[in-house]
Amino acid sequence: MRSNNSVYIRIEFDVADPAAFDRLELRMKFDDGFVAFLNGAVLASANAPVSPQWNSAATAQHEANATVFDVYDVTAKKADLRAGRNILAIQGLNDSVGSSDMIILPELYGGTLAGTNPVQPVIDFGAIEVSPASGNQDAEFIQLLNHNPIAVDISDWRLTGGVEHTFTPGTVLPPNGALYLCPSSAAFRARTVSPKGGEGLFVQGGYKGHLSSLGETLTLIDASGATNNTTSYPGQPSDAQRYLVVS
Repeated sequence: MRSNNSVYIRIEFDVADPAAFDRLELRMKFDDGFVAFLNGAVLASANAPVSPQWNSAATAQHEANATVFDVYDVTAKKADLRAGRNILAIQGLNDSVGSSDMIILPELYGGTLAGTNPVQPVIDFGAIEVSPASGNQDAEFIQLLNHNPIAVDISDWRLTGGVEHTFTPGTVLPPNGALYLCPSSAAFRARTVSPKGGEGLFVQGGYKGHLSSLGETLTLIDASGATNNTTSYPGQPSDAQRYLVVS
């Protein structure tokens, strides 16, 4: 911690219409404490002194669970949201400068007037490789991209379509991060061309089925059952498949 018990995080995000939300929720993974600010106003805190200073320490220890967020209902602070650019700032607090670890991972969700489920940030589809150069179909992959300025927990989300997969608990896509989803992590890491093992990539294996070279539609569904995103990729049939005639 370099002789300081506190670290600081500043996350910018845009809101088109704050009036569209009737509920606001802060989700935190932290070790050991924090103070969160929305546009300069205190949003929530845990294990923080009454009047935090620039180098304050946490008032108690809190070991973050890698798969579970602590949830804070901050609907009462909804008026601090602005149309346009907003700033979520976090003062992370460690219990001592000698501590060997620290985690600060925030997520801010707004519930819409139309329903009770939080609005999930959109996760984009990136590259999709149907026919690996090795010929080993287990080395195919689907890339998911988080273009949001915050981490997104996709635990228990599902991918459906030509393949089926439920994301394991604790699957968190970092801001501007990527996840490579594949049938076999071992086959992916054995690839000889990029993306491959040894490149520090976030890889999750185990999806059921294989991508069709004839093209198909993939759908990403969040934990509430709502469709987050969908994509269709063009077919890449072999010559034999292209000219196959069934009679």
